[in-house]
Amino acid sequence: MNIIFIMIDTMRYDYIGANGATQVETPNIDRLAEHSWCFDRAFCASFPTIPCRNDVMTGRYGGPFHPWKPLPFDVPTFPAMLGEAGYATQLIHDTPHLVNGGHNFDWPFHAWTFVRSAEGDRPWITDSDSWPPNWRLDPLFDCLGKEGLHTLHTRSYAPANRNRIKDSDWNCSQLFETASEFLRDNKNRANFFLYLDCFDPHEPWDAPPEFMRRYNDTPGYDGLVDPRSLFWLRNDSRLSDEARRLMAAQYPAKVAWMDHCFGTFLDTLESTGLIDSTAIIFTGDHGTNVGERGKLGKGAPVREQEGHVPLFIRMPEGDTGRSDIIVQPQDFFATVMGMAGQKVKDDITSH
Repeated sequence: MNIIFIMIDTMRYDYIGANGATQVETPNIDRLAEHSWCFDRAFCASFPTIPCRNDVMTGRYGGPFHPWKPLPFDVPTFPAMLGEAGYATQLIHDTPHLVNGGHNFDWPFHAWTFVRSAEGDRPWITDSDSWPPNWRLDPLFDCLGKEGLHTLHTRSYAPANRNRIKDSDWNCSQLFETASEFLRDNKNRANFFLYLDCFDPHEPWDAPPEFMRRYNDTPGYDGLVDPRSLFWLRNDSRLSDEARRLMAAQYPAKVAWMDHCFGTFLDTLESTGLIDSTAIIFTGDHGTNVGERGKLGKGAPVREQEGHVPLFIRMPEGDTGRSDIIVQPQDFFATVMGMAGQKVKDDITSH
């Protein structure tokens, strides 16, 4: 049996239709959930991105003992153990932190592919001030002046995405198309493990204009975004309530865009026939705030909006239903190894 593990960054439990969301449409995640076990009490443990993935990979509780640090070379990981058991293991990701800064999340896999240009990833140096075509200045953010226009993140994200014309130019689209290509190349395998790590809907909350317009009903809104709304100034006290409402609408737009891209991957699973021989785990690392307590973005202390994540597990010809058992990232180690018919050592805290 093939196994696919899908990690979606910054994915709130309650922003998925299958979990009762009405403020955003996620038809493709819902399509997966319809044929899955849906877990209603899955929560993050170590927080945020890298600590969570350390928990996932090692089956151990990392934080606060192993906070934002590289994946150790001397600790067992389930992808490496799957490789030893005869699985062909592949990492496909656009999450920059997995490898940028020496975080080592590529090492347990036989092969890995990094789709560039998300958030602070900097694949290109330029002295040009050119912006992505979907950016423009908005008077709502003029109270911030030029602050936020030349931060490290803006200076990285803008040149990396300045040629983003078509929907297929966006990194989320490229990620799922790369994963679809992997499926087409391995449709005759019965023993691959694919770890697919999607950074959307992490910040910056921009998406193709048609998705931005879908969740912002301001008359005349063109779907373009001001870069000052995307990064570190979103909670600045100078911003008006109107500006805050606009920024809050950016998150469901990004979720809907991710869902759209994910749909192409599901289509490929079905067209290749792999859907009938592949176990799928779909989850998130943590959530975020979308205006709760007047805040945009994640942070400590971790509350419901940040800590509650979706979890769907689809087995070939398996049962469906909903479960209220508590699940945390450490549990994926034992779950995946069990799917592969492998045992877990006693010193692993995973269940």
